[in-house]
Amino acid sequence: MNSEQITFREKRTALKLAMRVVFLTVISEPLSHLSIAAEDARVLPSGRSRFSMIYGRTEKITNNFNPQGQSESITQPYNLELGSQNLRRADERITQLVDYLNGPETFGLRYDVNQRSTSNKGIILSDNSSLPKLGDALSRGFLNVGAEAHREQYNLAYQYGISSRLTMGFTVPFIRGRVDVTKSINGPNTAQDIYQGFLARDPGRYQSLIDALGLIQSTSTETLQDVLTAKGYTRFENYKVEGFGDLVFGGRLKLVDTENSSGEWVDSVQMGATVPTGRLKSPSQITAMDLGDGAWDVGAAHILNYRPHWRVLFSNSVNYTYRFSSNRALRVRENADDFLPDSNSEELVKSRLGNKFWTVAGLKFLATQAISLDCSYEWYWKGLDRFQGSRPKDYSYLSENTDTYKETLQIGASISSIPSFLKSDFPVPGDLSLNYYRPFRGRNTPIAPYFTAELALYF
Repeated sequence: MNSEQITFREKRTALKLAMRVVFLTVISEPLSHLSIAAEDARVLPSGRSRFSMIYGRTEKITNNFNPQGQSESITQPYNLELGSQNLRRADERITQLVDYLNGPETFGLRYDVNQRSTSNKGIILSDNSSLPKLGDALSRGFLNVGAEAHREQYNLAYQYGISSRLTMGFTVPFIRGRVDVTKSINGPNTAQDIYQGFLARDPGRYQSLIDALGLIQSTSTETLQDVLTAKGYTRFENYKVEGFGDLVFGGRLKLVDTENSSGEWVDSVQMGATVPTGRLKSPSQITAMDLGDGAWDVGAAHILNYRPHWRVLFSNSVNYTYRFSSNRALRVRENADDFLPDSNSEELVKSRLGNKFWTVAGLKFLATQAISLDCSYEWYWKGLDRFQGSRPKDYSYLSENTDTYKETLQIGASISSIPSFLKSDFPVPGDLSLNYYRPFRGRNTPIAPYFTAELALYF
């Protein structure tokens, strides 16, 4: 019997074992959400089980969509000029040094970058008041920080057909993460120029000033590492982590499964919950990654399929996740100038992660009964995270830029052994699918293209 002689209903029956149940799962941060490719609304037949392993891996993550929706380095906020304004914020003693250099004690000396030489090192007597004062010109150069993140995840999933309409299941994720960092200081070292200038004038008279300038002009990345550790942080260096993520469980209920002259319609609803079993990073860890969200959540979805022809499946899902309050250890700054809160600022903060909403439109094309191609578009949104604490502080800044928006395109292909199994031509019913996901627009989210490979067995 050739494929043209097989009826539309018989083709649906042959494919029914392959209908997957994919719950509200998460690959892991920085992948805040795992898209569903041309999702099928069907459930497993009563008494049937499906066991699958999903492997997901990101490409290297170096950029994110900033609050304006533009692509920028994920370390952009930490690449900064080590000039007087930023140095003031690092240590009160530097503020005193800058004020001294700008004051009358230096007899109106100014810094002229255009007259830098071995003899004067850029310091000249002020004949031109438009030249910067020594304190304002003080700089160690520019701090360059780079980071490249990699994430991969193994999902073990099991589903069981409770009845012909209801399927239940769970997913257990195992995550591996790695962050590779680079760091350097380059650019004009005006602190060295000013240091050499005073050293050449009157070392005895300016000894304390020369000593202070000497420390700044010789500042290196190792000096900054010492600042981090002095404030109770781990060193800024490469990081690796692995462990189990958040457990997900739930079920899908099929509401409609009908066929008429226009084609086949299947309509289902899905409920799921997330258990916060994934480990959270310590506030002292600069380059660490979370293995979970740290909060319980419940989610619901509506999935609609329309198949006008046995080769073509249109799908749409609308999803919503409500997230419950939780507690998390964080370092909270004392004021707006406290850009690096120390260990004394650490406290248990009540957090309420933003709820999530997303919708997916997909198309699947069956080249044969066993081989299919699919693509999908996803629009994803997450609300602001909220934080509260017990101390008389402003916690609102922790919520800044925690709302997320992202659009993702997906392409994929799959091959199934079920048609051959039903004909007794293959010993095991199963399918293998490969998918590639690429975010192309967003806000406050990493630009993290990734691919997944899934092997599923039915029994």
